[in-house]
Amino acid sequence: MERMMQMKAFTATIIRFFTYLPALVMGMAILRLVELGTHASQIRALLFPAIGNDLLALVRYLPFIFLLSLPGLAMRNRVARLAWIGVTWSLLLIVQGALIAYQRATSVLLGSDLFGYSWKELQLILAGHRDTDLLMAASMVAVIALMLYVLVRKDRIENPGWKPPYAIAVLALSVPAFFLLPNQLEADSDGHQDLGSITANKAAFFADANLNYLLRPVPSASPGSVADAAYPFVHAETTPDTLGPYFNQQPAPPNLVLIIVEGLGRSFSGPGARLGSFTPFLDELAGQSLYWDNFVAPQGRTFGVLPSLLGSLPYGEHGFSSMGKNMPAHASLVSILRSQGYRTRYFTGTNLEFDNQGQFLARQGTDVISGLGQFDPGVKRGNEWGYADRELIDHELKFAGSDTCKPCLTVIQTVTMHDPFTFPELDEYKAKVTQRLDQLKIAADKRAPYQADAKIFASILYTDDALRHYFNEAKKQAGYDNTIFIITGDHRLPELPMSHHLERYHVPLIVYSPLLKAPEHIRSISSQFDVTPSLLAFLSHQYGLKTPAQASWLGSGLDMEPGFRNVHAFPLKQTKTDLNDYISGNVLLSQGRLFSIADGMEIDLLDNQGAKKKAAAQFSAFKAINAALERNKKLVPAAVLEAPALGYEETKRKLQTAALAADLGNLWVSKAKAEVVEDELRLSAQFANRADSDSPEFVPLLVVTDANGRELGESYGKATKLASNAGAEVKLQMKLKLPAGNYFASVIVSHPDTGKPIGQGQYHIPFTR
Repeated sequence: MERMMQMKAFTATIIRFFTYLPALVMGMAILRLVELGTHASQIRALLFPAIGNDLLALVRYLPFIFLLSLPGLAMRNRVARLAWIGVTWSLLLIVQGALIAYQRATSVLLGSDLFGYSWKELQLILAGHRDTDLLMAASMVAVIALMLYVLVRKDRIENPGWKPPYAIAVLALSVPAFFLLPNQLEADSDGHQDLGSITANKAAFFADANLNYLLRPVPSASPGSVADAAYPFVHAETTPDTLGPYFNQQPAPPNLVLIIVEGLGRSFSGPGARLGSFTPFLDELAGQSLYWDNFVAPQGRTFGVLPSLLGSLPYGEHGFSSMGKNMPAHASLVSILRSQGYRTRYFTGTNLEFDNQGQFLARQGTDVISGLGQFDPGVKRGNEWGYADRELIDHELKFAGSDTCKPCLTVIQTVTMHDPFTFPELDEYKAKVTQRLDQLKIAADKRAPYQADAKIFASILYTDDALRHYFNEAKKQAGYDNTIFIITGDHRLPELPMSHHLERYHVPLIVYSPLLKAPEHIRSISSQFDVTPSLLAFLSHQYGLKTPAQASWLGSGLDMEPGFRNVHAFPLKQTKTDLNDYISGNVLLSQGRLFSIADGMEIDLLDNQGAKKKAAAQFSAFKAINAALERNKKLVPAAVLEAPALGYEETKRKLQTAALAADLGNLWVSKAKAEVVEDELRLSAQFANRADSDSPEFVPLLVVTDANGRELGESYGKATKLASNAGAEVKLQMKLKLPAGNYFASVIVSHPDTGKPIGQGQYHIPFTR
């Protein structure tokens, strides 16, 4: 009898839960509608995936919501019961609203990132983000009030519509649903738009990411693989001197200045930038430099830039620097140059403890490490993160003026292009944003997104001017004529909307020097992993510096090929806890999906199971040895680090050191340009055959899509062939019957019979009707 009473009480609790549940569902639905209302222009592409993800999240997490609610549901006292449910469900709505606000501010989802930071670092991150999402805050207050009102009304229902068998069955079925159903539905299955972060249920993504992180398996490799070795990252040093032919050699080794620009992305800097370039000085400098159009930062946040750029180092679990005192012994650009007479210096305007940057630099033996605590007392801080970039530049110039050294390695790391994007002349530079929009000829009806993010674009213009000031003053200092300047971004800032996932890693690389023979525009892909190996090979070959016979570099050297290609394979780590991307040749493996990579770092879904299998195997092997590094804290044996350094041997050098997952053929498209003249789209592109034999017959194919990737029309050119190592310009036209708006053109090397791609096309070339 007692057991029957307990079952009856438990059944009543389940029925009460389902009676209350519409109040929570209504609150979540209103928050979703508020979120989608800020993306009204994309509502057709967003609505149904968003609804699907919310329903999916409700079904999968129903048991967890029930368990959180159970103590209150079991209470007999009505006030206590409603208080428990009201507080618990209000917290769920607050979490969902806060996660939506985070995504709106950063354009990325919050997952297991919190595990990668200390409490002190989290406090700095929160203090640095001072802007309040007033729309979402007001919505949460209203939604919670409405939810509580509906909850009270539901509690007064005497005869709920749920029958016990149905209520129990739904709750029981939701348990296996958590394990069997997918976490999210795909909104951007074609890879054209980064809509997945909008349509995802933010609370479910956050919970899934943290559960997956806590329950993650330890990567392992098959017996006999490289992961069985004690030091799997060690290999012979074979980096070729690809930079040497571009420089005039001097009697003394050159000074090196590496400038790491916070958040500098290719989509708003450089020729043909998707959003228009807001770095006029860097653009001017790029025209006098070696400029890599398709350069990659292998991290999506700042945590990895110093190890990647200065050491070509693997990540470990949360980034190489995060290992702190347990960082394994290793070589780097700083340590190798310092051992051969270079004075090494580092300057930043922020806290050196963040991401363990100060500890990493100290581990290299850096002679001068200047951060937040080294500025003069009278200098005003820009925000919680530290000093604005103009103050940083003046600080470095003042120090360098009294610290002559022959030669020097200097690293400057900026911070202003970081949330909250505040600095002393903010209002002045907001006005300059409008001036820049005029210079870029951005139409009035296209300016709303720029005006909404005026503070961000103002910070970009400000940092660009700070760099202009730096170079104007550096010219006056001794040693300038024998200095090589390297400029890149630590990652692309995420707060501006991205067209696809890979854009987060797409940054420029500028190598400028009075020693350069001539400027060069380079379209081949390289990454920050390649910088240190290339600089050391250059100094070894041209100036006789000694480099280790064995190294642990992840990079193999900067590719100087002017045309588009990729001979590298390397991982990408978006956050400290997220290692899900891998580039191998001209394909990207991301979240288990394969994409082709085209000129401009544009991506397109690729159905190539062979390439996918190869890329997945390479990525799995890397993750296994990366996990072993974290466990064992071993990278390079002491015998290798202590071995005599060697000179440069030309015969042992090669740029491509890894088998690539995909070879997309020898027919390539590059330098595509699209313009609309009256009602006609006119496109020109360069087709090239890189084979040592004549190409097969192909048809140039022009495809037009809308902003959501939906095909709107296509046009063909004449079937043709190309002789070996020959190229030709192809012009295609298409009559447009489209409303005003933003569109994309793609140029495809297609088979004359099937229409399928038989070469590397160029995709998603933007144009405006």
